[in-house]
Amino acid sequence: MFGMPTVISIWIFVGLMVLAVMLLMSMLARLYRKAGPHEALVVYGFRGTRVVKGHGTIIFPMIENCRGLSLELMSFDVAPQQDLYTKQGVAVTVEAVAQIKVKSDTESILTASEQFLTSYFVLTLRTFPPIALHNVLLLNDAITRHRKH
Repeated sequence: MFGMPTVISIWIFVGLMVLAVMLLMSMLARLYRKAGPHEALVVYGFRGTRVVKGHGTIIFPMIENCRGLSLELMSFDVAPQQDLYTKQGVAVTVEAVAQIKVKSDTESILTASEQFLTSYFVLTLRTFPPIALHNVLLLNDAITRHRKH
């Protein structure tokens, strides 16, 4: 019925089709990004900025990019690099922990992504400026003095 070359060519065609489908699935799998249960993906690029929570999306390279943002409670040590001094000249060593949590609505996630997903914020968290903590302590001293009067 069918000659041997015809059967071989059919098997070659089927093999190439299976290979093409596997290659296509592999490419789509690499483009697919999924947000975890306590994570949001902020996708920005050609199609605008959007937030993906609880499911996945396809990110087209060179057209779009995405960054993950944790929606869990995050803690950061905010200890200064050196001792701080009160107005009376007393050295104070301060150890503090700051905790932040991003609300899970789209507007809060977009706002948090503008603030937290920049290299400046990450750098600020790693090297918290002692002068800022010093100003907080001075403000606390002023409030305390005001309450006493």
